[in-house]
Amino acid sequence: MPETRKTKQTTILETRLAQADRMRFEILVKSTGRSRTELVRQAVLEFMDRQEGQELTARDTATLQAALRPIMEALDRHHERQASLFVRFGIDVGMMLTILSGRLPKGERKQIMDNAYKYSVDRFSKRLNSIALEIKEMMTRRYGQSNK
Repeated sequence: MPETRKTKQTTILETRLAQADRMRFEILVKSTGRSRTELVRQAVLEFMDRQEGQELTARDTATLQAALRPIMEALDRHHERQASLFVRFGIDVGMMLTILSGRLPKGERKQIMDNAYKYSVDRFSKRLNSIALEIKEMMTRRYGQSNK
């Protein structure tokens, strides 16, 4: 059987270093007991990994920002709606307190006002829950099945 020759799987890479950097490099070679080739290879590979990691992080951040943009816009719209509800809720309670408290019998005033407050809180909570459901449905439509 004829002897086959192995082909090299690597290529040669040359670089230039300042004299001070070359001295530091030689000291590192001696202190680690590794070859120049091993140290250069390791340094280049680590540098490439770090650069690729930074590129992935930047790309992932941009993708995440793009994915979150419609959600943040929806939250902003709902925030505006909530603010409007708060104002309306505050005015309703304030008006009720002013109008009703003066005209209610003194013995029943506290009980009636407590019931009105509970009703208002319940109505407001239901509205907030419906907004949360809208957001959840939107996210499910956009990103698939949601995890609870």
